[in-house]
Amino acid sequence: VLNLLWSLAHSNDVPTDIMDQALTAHVKILDYSCSQDRDSQKTHWLDRCVEELKIDSWVLPALKQIREICNLYSEAPPNFNHAQRSPHMFYRHEVINRLQQHHSLVILVADNLTAYMKKAHVLAKEHPDLDPNSVSPDSRFSHVQQVQERLNFLRFLLKDGQLWLCAPQAKQIWSCLAENAVYVTDREACFKWFSKLMGEEPDLDPEINRNFFEENVLQLDPCLLTESGIR
Repeated sequence: VLNLLWSLAHSNDVPTDIMDQALTAHVKILDYSCSQDRDSQKTHWLDRCVEELKIDSWVLPALKQIREICNLYSEAPPNFNHAQRSPHMFYRHEVINRLQQHHSLVILVADNLTAYMKKAHVLAKEHPDLDPNSVSPDSRFSHVQQVQERLNFLRFLLKDGQLWLCAPQAKQIWSCLAENAVYVTDREACFKWFSKLMGEEPDLDPEINRNFFEENVLQLDPCLLTESGIR
């Protein structure tokens, strides 16, 4: 059944709402599975989703599915201690950490965002009148969604995985969205994202926070600032 739903969700002929329903059912089956190897089953499908990212196909649904499967795992308690955990129990941040260790997921998604933006530049050059809210490069999701969903997923990885965004990826994301935006919406999304990342509960590596601000944020041409950027 899992393979059937997976195939259905991949069908280009299926409307997006049907695809979403198939993926929701897919996650529910993983959640309610009575199989003794439930965790290895989830791991298998997480890895399948990562493979979709690596071949740069079906990216947004794959990101959503990774997030949904990870959310089947509970957050660790505040006073979490590895020694107290039962050997067969995994917390969400551990699952995300495994993905990060095995697949360098943060780098993978940052690279995917950069690759997507390069394609968006080409498309915008060929069709300068396109509206980022309505143009759908993959015939399913608008340009605004393509950017925002990748950023949302990265934030999820950092926050729920208890990870830091490191300097190379921070610079990479800033460069492709703030410095080399295709549309104003890209820059706006970037400013909002980094303001959250550098907020009260930062997900940007504290050791690079000041350097990043001085070398990137302060160097940006003021005329490129949006309302969120000024804040």
